[in-house]
Amino acid sequence: MKKVDVFILSGFLGSGKTTLLRQLLQEEKEHGRNVGVIMNEAGETAVDSEVLPNEVPLAELLNGCVCCTIQGQLEEQLEEMISSYTLDAIYIETTGIAHPIEVLDGCITPSLSERITVRSIITVVNSKLLLELDSLSNRAQKLFLEQIRHGDLLLLNKEDLLTEDEKANTLMKVQMLNEGAKTILTTQARVPLSYILTQTRSRTASHEPTHMHHHLHIETFAYHEDSAYNGAKLEDFLKSLPQSVYRVKGYVRLQGNDKLYSLQYAYGTPLLMPVELQAKPSLVFIGENLQPQILEQGLNSAI
Repeated sequence: MKKVDVFILSGFLGSGKTTLLRQLLQEEKEHGRNVGVIMNEAGETAVDSEVLPNEVPLAELLNGCVCCTIQGQLEEQLEEMISSYTLDAIYIETTGIAHPIEVLDGCITPSLSERITVRSIITVVNSKLLLELDSLSNRAQKLFLEQIRHGDLLLLNKEDLLTEDEKANTLMKVQMLNEGAKTILTTQARVPLSYILTQTRSRTASHEPTHMHHHLHIETFAYHEDSAYNGAKLEDFLKSLPQSVYRVKGYVRLQGNDKLYSLQYAYGTPLLMPVELQAKPSLVFIGENLQPQILEQGLNSAI
């Protein structure tokens, strides 16, 4: 039986993992390959999966990172996906608060050993944030660096936001953290599928998973609102969020038209884009020490 290739997409919140995944799936389709996706999201509401093609086999693991009990669910989802479909590859997109070795551990089991091959851990790095790590809590910094240390391929994303000196500094930092990894500077996480398919694991992890999320105190807050927002007020509110709010994502309606908008926010920068989807308006906030009442008040003030 031919083994199914598995690629683990890792990286901190807002690094560009879903953007990378969407591009890879498009190229896989153009090459006539059959692939499946397992997405892990923080919180009880799936957001990123809404933007994936309907024909792609998809499994979702909600409520945090792939570890502990969810690690067992990952094994079950892999087993079920391989049994139900004839696949060339499976992409596992982890939540930004997952340790990649915990995900790898969930893939390496006796029952899966003859059915899958973990080809590589691809870590998408927010290059701008790497140069501004002090804006994160100490625990979040540790996880950010751990994700870099365990990547086989490092995509240093958001290259377009860096000066030449910053690019050189970023490359130096990641090479000191993980000298064995292949490293590419990217914008919008663009990398050819042909390059991804040539990747192999550079080494085998030798230490136990660390269950980082238990120490990070990451929280999520889901908010559902059908009313249309004032776009300018909503952006002002998002820009005023404290640094402890790492990520906001979801779908909203804006005053003045009937379109649905995708909202993506990371580290002070909001992005609203119209989308052609049938999704319910909702937002998920991810961060440390969230204050739901204050967040709700801020959102209501933008209506």
